[in-house]
Amino acid sequence: MAWHVFHLNKTTVIGLLLISVWAVTPLAFAQETSGTAPTNTQNTSASAPKSTPTKGREKVGLVLSGGGARGLAHLGVLRALEKQHVPIDYIAGTSAGALIGGMYASGMSVDEIENRIKDVDLQAISFATQDRRYLPQNTRNLEYSSNTAVDVSISEGGKVTLPIAVSSGTQVEQLLRDILRDKPYDVDFDKLPIPFRAVASDLSTGQMVVLKQGQLVQALRASMSIPGVFAPVEKDGVLLVDGMVARNLPVDVARQMGATRIIAVDVGSELHTKEELNSVVSVSEQLLSLLVKRNVEEQVASLTKNDLLIRPALGKLSNLDFKAGKEAPAIGEAAMQTPVIKHQLASLAVSPAAYTAYTNRHVNQPAAKIPVDYVRVETNGLASPATLESQLAMKNGATFDIDTVNQDIQTLMTSGRISVVRYQVNRVGDKTELVYQVTEKDGASNALRAGIEVQGDSPTNQQFSLHLSHHKVWLNKLGGEWRNQLILGKKTTLISEINQPFSSSTSLFIRPQVKIAYEKLPVYSTQGSDSASDTKGQDLASEYRRTRKEIGFLIGSPIKRIGEWGIGVSRRHVYVSGNDANPDVIIPSVGVWRTTLDTKLTIDQLDDLSLPTKGYFLRAYANISPQTTQGHRFWQSGLQTLWAASKNSHSINLRFEAAGSNNDESVYLSPYNLGGYQRLSGYSPDQFIGNYMMLTNATYRYRTKWSLLGNSLYLGASLEAGNTWDSHHDIKAGSLRYSGSVFGALNTPIGPAQIGVGLSAKGNARFYFSLGRTFSETP
Repeated sequence: MAWHVFHLNKTTVIGLLLISVWAVTPLAFAQETSGTAPTNTQNTSASAPKSTPTKGREKVGLVLSGGGARGLAHLGVLRALEKQHVPIDYIAGTSAGALIGGMYASGMSVDEIENRIKDVDLQAISFATQDRRYLPQNTRNLEYSSNTAVDVSISEGGKVTLPIAVSSGTQVEQLLRDILRDKPYDVDFDKLPIPFRAVASDLSTGQMVVLKQGQLVQALRASMSIPGVFAPVEKDGVLLVDGMVARNLPVDVARQMGATRIIAVDVGSELHTKEELNSVVSVSEQLLSLLVKRNVEEQVASLTKNDLLIRPALGKLSNLDFKAGKEAPAIGEAAMQTPVIKHQLASLAVSPAAYTAYTNRHVNQPAAKIPVDYVRVETNGLASPATLESQLAMKNGATFDIDTVNQDIQTLMTSGRISVVRYQVNRVGDKTELVYQVTEKDGASNALRAGIEVQGDSPTNQQFSLHLSHHKVWLNKLGGEWRNQLILGKKTTLISEINQPFSSSTSLFIRPQVKIAYEKLPVYSTQGSDSASDTKGQDLASEYRRTRKEIGFLIGSPIKRIGEWGIGVSRRHVYVSGNDANPDVIIPSVGVWRTTLDTKLTIDQLDDLSLPTKGYFLRAYANISPQTTQGHRFWQSGLQTLWAASKNSHSINLRFEAAGSNNDESVYLSPYNLGGYQRLSGYSPDQFIGNYMMLTNATYRYRTKWSLLGNSLYLGASLEAGNTWDSHHDIKAGSLRYSGSVFGALNTPIGPAQIGVGLSAKGNARFYFSLGRTFSETP
């Protein structure tokens, strides 16, 4: 069967997708026609092949079915054919069969193919998210203050648009470009060392589309494009999806190429038994299997007694179990060793000399390097081509290089709401142009995102917050963006900012911002004491409300893709609403306005913000008032660092934070708090407040073999030390507080989930549950 999603870790979502896509269109599977395919992709008979068959010999067509990880058995079949000196004249494949067949037809040896894909986990690659280290810093900034689970587009007419697929398939395309780097241009598949056809399906009609020319990468990607899971591939105005829909075993395609003898290899999945049909996922899988099985059996019925049908004994091997699939090549080769099969193959074998002449022609011919006279970008209406072109590494007059093209595609994919980037090399007169074809997400410039966070230190003390954000891209041709964030909860925050580049040829930007925060914070009995005792820290004495308002701007520039710097001016207001409910802790009402000159440096190369396993983070800032009040000039500064490294299943994080200000007003105006999970875990959230703060944290995580929703479960522990102080004169090593934690952690579709127990140095313990961010910028 094709590159199915059977036993996929995201089974519930994808199972429902399969039901919705396929169950309502059973007639589409019956439309197995090749006469109405689009221009340049229509199924036609093969032209003169490059490897001309030996005179008087049967023309052998190898037909390889789809089957995901089961398709690795095709390698064993190819190896057996080579050992028995059976030359292949034509190859036709669907999905996994197209992948293996296309690589072999291009001139790769079986060993080379196996070496390139044996350690590739296509399931992980298919659903991998964009590596955040390559994102613009302006995009990474969003993660520090929000948690996103749902992302939808809003068209100009107000229509809500959901994504067309679970995955864009970008990572798969990147892999294919790397594997087939010697075939970067359009090519006639008849001119490959072995003539080849990839079979896809027209998503609009369900009809078969036979791909015989173009970029080999795009043909394979289209043939593997599971509807609803991977975004379709558009070619000549037709949306192409997995060929399993129309022809999972394309025997007739090989015959039309000129084959007189067929070797058909079917690696499709077995049907579920009655007992196994016990969930919506297994039922949807069965439905799809039955529909695909129909077109397979029709093709099998067309085989004659002179043709071979190979069905390797792959048992219940899952289509996406690529680890277990490493055994598939041996199973495929074993299937070729039965006496009946060996006898039939003997009639197709040629002499050693003739086979040597055949293999000498079956050699990969790398494409010639060509100079590119012009490089340009095409978009579907929103993004500015000129702005995107300024980001490209490929320049006019440079020699085409697939590594540079991959770099450019990766850059463009992170330049806004971009869903797909492909390239085309065209001849225009006597010139050559490289065109990057950019498709924006759903054609919409507005996006809405939503998420939730839950933080709790007891079953009765849970803090929920709702995160909403709006993002509008391409405000103008220079790539201006407008971003709005709203967090509703005990700490309610509204942020609105515009990021406006000065021109398409410079990286300088101006970033006006408005921020309003309304916070409800606790006061504990240890506040105002310099004692490091843990015995008094658990008593909640009072609460206070703090409002912060800020308006200002930064002028700055990205530092390549590792970070950014900025300088600016802000007008800030902080107000504390007094509370005298507890006579032991009286909080006076106080407010202050300040104008500050601001500097900020951010370096962020973490692979994951909440559960990092490699990379580093550094943020340094300083805000200084140009005016003096009563002989004092207000200042505020901070440093925040995190370093992560891993080896095998073990990772360690080292974290350091320090911040302070010469605030002469109430300490409750200070934004610096400690306490809570990973911030002195043995204490209550925000238990300590001061004008000065320091925190060190060393965290160890072990990635277990258990997983949920495709993500590994981590077990870990942390050691933490830190404190807050009202005055810099109070800062001394003896006043540090010590904590630790043991925890389990898991990335989920709605954010990182962590559960654990925090311990103070005096033995006080607190239970923690966290869903959402555990790392954010210090204010």
